[in-house]
Amino acid sequence: MAAEDLDPRLTALEGRISEVIDRLHRAEQDSAAARDLASGVVRDVAVIRAEVRDFHKVTAPSIDTIHRDLAALRTQMHHGFVQMCGEIDTVLAGTDQVLSLLNTLIDQQPRPGGTARCP
Repeated sequence: MAAEDLDPRLTALEGRISEVIDRLHRAEQDSAAARDLASGVVRDVAVIRAEVRDFHKVTAPSIDTIHRDLAALRTQMHHGFVQMCGEIDTVLAGTDQVLSLLNTLIDQQPRPGGTARCP
């Protein structure tokens, strides 16, 4: 290799090394920025997790209370329907008895012309 050929190659190599060093500095800056963003995301996730946990602690007792209230209401409604069915059965039995008495009275009445009662 000739000495005259060495100087331009050395200058070019120094330029390339300078570019690589600049790229390395930018990569280091980008890496630091990425670490900052990642730590921010970790903090955000921790905050959201804490908020969800707090929300659950506050709402869980209310949901449990609503569940118990609905179960009690369901039981009350069931008993109410059973009672209503019994009362309706009583009314129907009374209606059947009144109908039977009316039919007995009608059968005891004399009919003009001897017509029979319709079934």
